[in-house]
Amino acid sequence: MNIDQIYTSTGGNLKADDLGNKSWPLTIQEVDKYDFDDGTKLILRFEKSEKGLILNKTNARRIAEMHGPETDGWVGKTITLAAEDTEYEGRPTKGIRVQVDREQASPDDEIPF
Repeated sequence: MNIDQIYTSTGGNLKADDLGNKSWPLTIQEVDKYDFDDGTKLILRFEKSEKGLILNKTNARRIAEMHGPETDGWVGKTITLAAEDTEYEGRPTKGIRVQVDREQASPDDEIPF
């Protein structure tokens, strides 16, 4: 018996394994909130995708950094998702991360810190 057959999510939300080894640019279609046992979280729905993304605080802050803190302003914006190594409850695992595009410093830039 393969554990992947037992622990596969059949829900309508993305898991890190769904993304494979690629980065996926996705356009936000809708932002909802849902009350879970451990608190209220945001759920993103995307154009051309059947699955949504339950946002953790890290990903929500990354989107806010790019598109502002008001979630109404996120609709129609594109974000990039990728699976990255992370930790959950002290154990290594794969997690979904919103990638933030930042300008890269050149070797000639003076270091301000």
